[in-house]
Amino acid sequence: MYKPALLMVLPHTKARLVIPKPGSKDPRWVIKFYVWNADTGRKQLCRNLECNAITNLADRKKWCRIKIAEINQELLKGWHIDSKKLQALEQERIRSQQRNFMKLSDAIDLVLVQKRGEKIKSIRNYEIALRVFKEWASLIGIQNLSIDSIKRDHITAFMEYISAERDVAGRAYNNYLRHIRHLFKVLIDREIILRNPADKINYRNQTVGRNLAYTVDQQTELIKFMTDKYPNILAFCQVMYYTLMRTGEITNMQAWWIGAYDKNKIYLPKEFSKNGDERHITIPPQLEKIIAKMGWRNLPPDTYLFSSGFRHGTKKMQSRMHANKYRRWVLDKLAFSKDYTMYSWKHTGVVFLYRNDIPRASIRMQAGFRDDKSFEAYLKSLGLFENSLLITSYPSMPEYP
Repeated sequence: MYKPALLMVLPHTKARLVIPKPGSKDPRWVIKFYVWNADTGRKQLCRNLECNAITNLADRKKWCRIKIAEINQELLKGWHIDSKKLQALEQERIRSQQRNFMKLSDAIDLVLVQKRGEKIKSIRNYEIALRVFKEWASLIGIQNLSIDSIKRDHITAFMEYISAERDVAGRAYNNYLRHIRHLFKVLIDREIILRNPADKINYRNQTVGRNLAYTVDQQTELIKFMTDKYPNILAFCQVMYYTLMRTGEITNMQAWWIGAYDKNKIYLPKEFSKNGDERHITIPPQLEKIIAKMGWRNLPPDTYLFSSGFRHGTKKMQSRMHANKYRRWVLDKLAFSKDYTMYSWKHTGVVFLYRNDIPRASIRMQAGFRDDKSFEAYLKSLGLFENSLLITSYPSMPEYP
């Protein structure tokens, strides 16, 4: 029976108490009334027998008076029978129970199972995005929250984490947001949630910025300044230049990574890689000298090479903190524009390798790009993707003598 507050009177008959005469076959008291049935288009008799559970007759009469008043009030508000609305209410009740029961981590697993079954083309990137989202939820302690309690603020916080901790920007940032938004769309389609908390979070401009690399003169200026004042920051920049690792990857770097499987390589576990692929990064001779000078091979395996103050320690720091300190302590003091960042050391390494005719495949492998398309887009953003035919074969305009 449906009880909407319509504030309109539908056809009905007021409730009344019927007390059977002594000796009746059915001695039960009953409250009778008629309500409008929207399915049949006429009034329908309803009977309420709850009062018979009260043994004391005086108390029973008092309860009936109160119940009759309540029923009549509901009838005046439009109380009626509507099977379609009843079904909708029951479905919403079931969905509400599902929402209250399903945890965020379980919801992510549920969608992953579904998407794997569909065998979509981009399943690998989709799995990476959802895995990182699940790891982040566990990191901040919301993995057991009801999926229905996840708000836009949670998604905004995750995207800020993606941007800062994993050095994700532009197209990659938008892909993460697209996958997270799709996660909640699937849950809506399955009627587990009612709204998408990732909606109304804006995509970012897919240009990759200026991505300026340091010139030789700028490198000299920076190295001299950091050698005198911040040698540990210099070591961080040198690691980025020689390995082409990202800020977040270096921040997670522990001593055991150096020579884990090959003494001449740094092992980057997939859980700390931007694209979710493990990497074996070549250690150039110049970097080996820095490793020996810093004594990193002799540290306990679980030591972070760049903890607080860019010194080795047991506490992992946020990459955003390292980048901000480099900005304030180095670049701002030397009056470098905002186009230059700590990440510019990776760009610088790529630029100088490219200009020294190192094969693209070698650079791509060191930098950790998954395919040629993404790597060529990166080279283009640095202004390195040249069209040699334009230089050698561009037709001349007519010359006027």
